[in-house]
Amino acid sequence: MWEYVVLFGWSFLSATLVPLSSEAWFVYVVSASRDWLWPTLVAGTGNTLGSWTTFLIGRWGAKWYERRHVSIPDRRRQQALRLLRRYGVVALVFSWVPFLGDVLVLIAGGLLFPTGSALFFIAIGKFIRYGLLALGVLQIL
Repeated sequence: MWEYVVLFGWSFLSATLVPLSSEAWFVYVVSASRDWLWPTLVAGTGNTLGSWTTFLIGRWGAKWYERRHVSIPDRRRQQALRLLRRYGVVALVFSWVPFLGDVLVLIAGGLLFPTGSALFFIAIGKFIRYGLLALGVLQIL
């Protein structure tokens, strides 16, 4: 049980602006449990809620947060803006992409994207990623 608590926390934090990765622990939990569903649900939920937190930070003060806490490289900011302008809220399916995904979500919040649609597309990307990773791990075992 504690593995799932750690998985949730790790997945949550890795989807915020904290530079962590949840994949190694996720692979461990999938390997140990030989199950794909529960680890995917726990990690997907934690990761979605972490991105939701980043979205809300963007919504309520991305410029203030960036000035005081984190510097987003201009190249990543421009990539995120191009994706968001081209595909709109659907681009948030790519919120799982390392480095770019966090910036994408933060900027989408700052651009006041619709909250329900944003959460939906963020969740789709997160759950598909973890589900495919889990199924891949189980195929290897």
